[in-house]
Amino acid sequence: KPYFMGPMNSKVVRRSNAIMGYPYGRDFIYKETGLTRDGIGGWWAAMRYALFGRLFLIAMSIPSTRGLLQRRVLPKSGEGPSKEVRESGSYELVLVGELRDGAVIKARVSGQGDPGVRSTTLMLTEAALCLAEDDDRIQVGGGFWTPASAMGSLLRQRIMENAGLSFEIATDP
Repeated sequence: KPYFMGPMNSKVVRRSNAIMGYPYGRDFIYKETGLTRDGIGGWWAAMRYALFGRLFLIAMSIPSTRGLLQRRVLPKSGEGPSKEVRESGSYELVLVGELRDGAVIKARVSGQGDPGVRSTTLMLTEAALCLAEDDDRIQVGGGFWTPASAMGSLLRQRIMENAGLSFEIATDP
C-alpha cells in the first residue's frame, strides 16, 4: 500500500546504491510501502494516509498555509510527547527483498522509544558525532553524499551502540 515517505526515501536509497558503485546492482529496485489490513478497507486506509501526507507537504511548502498550520495545528517549540511516551515506545520495521533468483530475504530494524521524536533525534545526533569524531575514518571527499555512502558501517555501529536500534537478518516469516 502507498506510504507517503516512500518517494523521498527511495531516492536516497537509489542514490546511495549509485554512489557506492552499485553494490545492489544497476537493476536494483527499491519501493517503500506501508502495511495495512487486507482488502478494500486497507487500500482506502493507505490511500487516505498517502493523500494526507502529500497534502500536508504541499501545505507546508506554501508560506500562508505553513504559517496557519504553525499557529493552529503544529506543536509549539517545547511541546510534544511526554518523556514517558518518548521513552516507553518501541517499533519494528521489516524490510523484504527479492533477489534475482527469486529468493526472498528479510531484515528487521527495531528500536526503543518513540520513533518520530526519540529515535530520530538520537540517529541525527549520532550522524553529527560520526562526522565530527570519526572524520579521519570517513573515506569520502567533497560533494553530496547520503548517510549510507558517507558514513556506512561507522554510523550503523554508533546507532546500534548509542541510539537503541538493532539491525538483523530475519529468520522467521
